[in-house]
Amino acid sequence: MRAPIIGKLQYVLGTLASYQNGFDLLYKTFKKQPVRKLVLRDGTKVYGNENSLLHEVADEVFTKLVYTDPNVFIEDGDVVVDIGANVGVFSLFAFKEGAKRVYAYEPIVEHVVLIRKNLRENSFDAFEVVNCAVARKKGARAFDTKEKDAHGSFF
Repeated sequence: MRAPIIGKLQYVLGTLASYQNGFDLLYKTFKKQPVRKLVLRDGTKVYGNENSLLHEVADEVFTKLVYTDPNVFIEDGDVVVDIGANVGVFSLFAFKEGAKRVYAYEPIVEHVVLIRKNLRENSFDAFEVVNCAVARKKGARAFDTKEKDAHGSFF
């Protein structure tokens, strides 16, 4: 019984430590309301919509650091490609880590608008956002974007 309580406590403390608007994020999570804006402790603002899973994605990138690895890292001056960029959370992370340019690919139009807003709002301007999905073959295919989901699929 202790493990779930400890996990929830870690989540609450991690949210409060990582975000200036941590209390608001916790309230919205508790009420199952979408998070449309979060502010990191350093002042970085990130915007999402009701389908972007903003808090979950930002937690992966900025709190849990799932994209950091001692063998794979972003150095000052690197060029980064963000495939399936959602609303640009990883693109922001790449710039904060020192990337000089980011190419973001995202098929959902509403998310493309938010990527541009998130990068400009935080004074990053060396980026290109491409509104398309990425696959191993060139061509056109149906792309399923499910309601209430941040992900899409060719399947």
